[in-house]
Amino acid sequence: MSVVILLALIGMGYGMVRAFGSDSGETRYVLATVERGNIVASVTGSGQVSSSDQVDLKTKASGDLTTLNMKTGQEVAEGAVVANVNARDALQNVRDMQTDLTSAKISLEKAKISTIDTKKEAEETLEKAYQNGYGTLTDTFTDYSNVIDEIRNIYYEKDHSPYFTDDNLRFEISYNAITEKYEVGAKIDKIAHDYDALFIEYKKINSTSSREEIERLVNSSYIFSKKFSDVLKEFQALYSYLEVRFDTQTDQFKEDRSSVNGYIATVNEKTTELLSFQEDVKNAKSDVEEANRTYSEISGSSEPLDVQTAQLTVTQKQNAYQKALNELSDYTVKTPFAGLIASVSAKKGDSVSSGTTIATLITKKKIAEISLNEIDVAKIKAGQKATLAFDAFEDLTIMGEVAEIDLVGTVSQGVVNYTVKITFDTDDSKVKPGMTVNASIVTDMKQNALMVPTSAVKSQGGISYVEVADQNIPHNQVSQAAGVLLATPPRRVEVTTGFTNDESIEIVSGLEEGQQYVARTITTGTTSTQATQSAPSLFGGGATGRPTGGGTRTFTR
Repeated sequence: MSVVILLALIGMGYGMVRAFGSDSGETRYVLATVERGNIVASVTGSGQVSSSDQVDLKTKASGDLTTLNMKTGQEVAEGAVVANVNARDALQNVRDMQTDLTSAKISLEKAKISTIDTKKEAEETLEKAYQNGYGTLTDTFTDYSNVIDEIRNIYYEKDHSPYFTDDNLRFEISYNAITEKYEVGAKIDKIAHDYDALFIEYKKINSTSSREEIERLVNSSYIFSKKFSDVLKEFQALYSYLEVRFDTQTDQFKEDRSSVNGYIATVNEKTTELLSFQEDVKNAKSDVEEANRTYSEISGSSEPLDVQTAQLTVTQKQNAYQKALNELSDYTVKTPFAGLIASVSAKKGDSVSSGTTIATLITKKKIAEISLNEIDVAKIKAGQKATLAFDAFEDLTIMGEVAEIDLVGTVSQGVVNYTVKITFDTDDSKVKPGMTVNASIVTDMKQNALMVPTSAVKSQGGISYVEVADQNIPHNQVSQAAGVLLATPPRRVEVTTGFTNDESIEIVSGLEEGQQYVARTITTGTTSTQATQSAPSLFGGGATGRPTGGGTRTFTR
């Protein structure tokens, strides 16, 4: 029996070592996907339901009471105007802000119209450049036709060029002059031939031809003009050579030489005009491209700098105008709910300051009275929405709105608490006076934010990062509790964070929607399997990164 027991104990020990003593060190990762959603911050508190309560109606602005519409015992509806404080300065401020906003909107429209006008002007300038280009072509071909005819006459007609005869050239100068004469003549003939071919292309177009056809012919004509000018300069050089060789020069010689000089000036002028067209078209095209880009930015998702500046000014003026309207509303005292005026403690003409009670309102409408500490109450404002839950009813929630916040707190054991009164949006007969109510008041919200859990954001060396899986894991596996094995360890991606609450944090940059990140790391140790984090959360707290204690909580929808 002893041997059997001993063997059994040895087997059990071996099994336990096999089961719990593995030192494989295998790491698995629970992955999640970067998503978009609303990050909501809220303040929570608890209190009791009251069926009949009174609310002091107080002014939010200082000044003289210009109207007082209520009397003691008068029944009033929700939102009824109780009194008005002199709002002359506030009204003037609203008018000034409205004027500034209107002016800013006009400036914005002018900036947009200016961009559109610039686009139109650029296109008109380009069109005018092409029209001028066609006109330049017409003048050029007309002038060149005359020049070529005259040059050929001077060269070939004996009446114009008796000094060009071979006998004269041989006798008066040298054999080289004859060679030069025939080389110049060949070039004149070649230029005339090129002109005839180019003129055929010119006759194919008109003022309504496409810009490409006009531009192509202008470019060809510019190249021809430079060659034409070179030939005429060679012809001119031949005249200069003859001038120093002849003892006497005829009047015809002088006249022809002067004509050649004039023809050179004409060709150079046309060459300059053709080059000017090319520059005008180039600049006009650049202006049109810039204008089209600017116009497309206005029509698309982005805008040019001057329009952005004008739009920013409009936004600033809109904010200022809205602020002025909000401040103007402070000069009117309204009832937060229907009820009975229990007392009136002021009269028309009285000078009041912010927080002065001018009347007391009694209501039978249910109200939640919750207690908040001085840190949380600083985040609460009248009009904020709240969700009310009840200990007595697990599945019942009612929406409400903050109606009143105590100006003076109650000190208890060194802690200051303030009572916040929340009206019910809807009445439910199941809710009884005195029941415990838990309120969650929405204090801030970031909509459509790119977000991850706060526990996924780590910090090291002052840099925030999220561990990202480069391996694409099927969607049905990323959230398995056992995690997945990755072929390569996750890499750290530096992120910029924004709005946050206890559970979620906004990712401003670094990650993209749909990207997989490490939500939790599971490492098998030598004695047990544990869920571990690779680094402490950026926001402290326990394993999930949530802060502990306090009266404020936040949630994500």
